[in-house]
Amino acid sequence: MPGGQKSDDVRLQAVTMIAAGTSYGEIEAQLGVSRRTLSRWLKEDDFREALADLRSLAVEKVTDKLAGHLDAAVETLVRAMSSKVVHAEVRAAVELVNLYFKANEMGELRGRLADLEQRFKEQDEEETFR
Repeated sequence: MPGGQKSDDVRLQAVTMIAAGTSYGEIEAQLGVSRRTLSRWLKEDDFREALADLRSLAVEKVTDKLAGHLDAAVETLVRAMSSKVVHAEVRAAVELVNLYFKANEMGELRGRLADLEQRFKEQDEEETFR
């Protein structure tokens, strides 16, 4: 990201805070960076790429954690299917399975989107050199 060391540090803190879901107002208060500056940074390719990378890492972390509980969720569903009683436990297991597949699908879609963006970028560069 362009700028001096201090500027780079602030930009890194800002992109990390945005990825974590911090409001622009809170970022402005903590870092002294105006909403206008944040909006300008969000238009820059390197800033958007850093934000996308951080969000992708967060999705991977959640997906991995959910995957670690998937076997237990399936076992709960199997036990509950023969119990003839619907428990909150079953609803939680179903939701856990759904969240896992949604998060996994989102990760795959992000990867596919990144591939497409790279292809378009390469095509643009090829056309620029013609």
